[in-house]
Amino acid sequence: MNLDFINESYQLQMLKKLENFIRFKATKTKKTPYFCTLQNL
Repeated sequence: MNLDFINESYQLQMLKKLENFIRFKATKTKKTPYFCTLQNL
């Protein structure tokens, strides 16, 4: 098993979770647009 591959897929998973979290927050607050929140990270 390639360690780099595992690491990459793990990071992608985390990124997706983060993205979903931000999107969830953005829709909840309705103050900041989704893409703005992403750029402010």
